[in-house]
Amino acid sequence: MAKDKDVKEIVGKRLKSLRQGKGLSLSSLAKKAGISKATLSILEEGKGNPTISTLWALADALEVPFGKLIDALDEDQSSTVGEKGISVRLIEHTEGPPPIDAYHMVFEPQSSREAEPHPLGVIEKITVLKGYMLVGPAEAPKKIRAGETYTFKADCPHVYIALSEPTSAVLVLIYPSEESHG
Repeated sequence: MAKDKDVKEIVGKRLKSLRQGKGLSLSSLAKKAGISKATLSILEEGKGNPTISTLWALADALEVPFGKLIDALDEDQSSTVGEKGISVRLIEHTEGPPPIDAYHMVFEPQSSREAEPHPLGVIEKITVLKGYMLVGPAEAPKKIRAGETYTFKADCPHVYIALSEPTSAVLVLIYPSEESHG
């Protein structure tokens, strides 16, 4: 399993490479992602402790799947990020078409995450493995239990809310194929 320092270095190098590959300056990417230039610089150096929200904002600003940003360089490593009672581990990232990310999410009781909208056309499928939770569009989340799956369009604000017990789930994000944009 990747050590915390290793994951930060991997993410930092990948972030810098993706930014440069898109021809973006530190300032322009920071502005697009809604973070400070100083924060972005620290992350690219493999330092700092980015939240899931920050990493997702950067992936969206770079127009790449979240998994492409955090995917470990070594197949034996596992990229895990976490915040406020939630950990998210990348299980698989494929380039597609369509590009797909799969994550294992673990929630402490009563932990929650409010996610910003993904780019237009992104679909999320979440299957609860243990416990139960509210998930989906922020204005109308659905309660699902272990063994149930919920699919929703993720191009709007959406939530993941663990209720009164520890909860785990598999989350699959399906991104639009490049050819579907043309």
